[in-house]
Amino acid sequence: MIRAEYFKTDTFAIKFYPKHCKKRKDRYSVITNVGDARNILYTVGSVFSMLIEKSPDSSIALTSTRSFDTTTNRVEPLNVNQRYRIYSSYLTRYVGNQTFTHFKYDEISCYLLVNNRVGNVSAKATEIEESFKRTFPDLLNYSSI
Repeated sequence: MIRAEYFKTDTFAIKFYPKHCKKRKDRYSVITNVGDARNILYTVGSVFSMLIEKSPDSSIALTSTRSFDTTTNRVEPLNVNQRYRIYSSYLTRYVGNQTFTHFKYDEISCYLLVNNRVGNVSAKATEIEESFKRTFPDLLNYSSI
């Protein structure tokens, strides 16, 4: 399942999780062991294209949630987690700099694509960051999942 949530900063936050985990509180952190990252990334890329077609000035944000392995009760570290490394590699490689300026937040495994059409990209990035801090004050608190 993929969700694109729109924010007043003209930003979409992309969220995705396995369909069978829809009702789980930890649905964004589940390890599926399906090895389907490539298909997920292609689908996310298609969603990016649709969003930009409908809202050409929008920016896009992704947070790479930490994995939680229920068999070992292991919680992955927040900074530069596995999902972040995969998404960041994909975005760097396949989403160029013509449309977006890339901002990486390694310490919290977040990725922001600020649309270059906004003019002052740095100011827009700061606006989005501040908005997300207010909207998701417990973003870094794993127990809130």
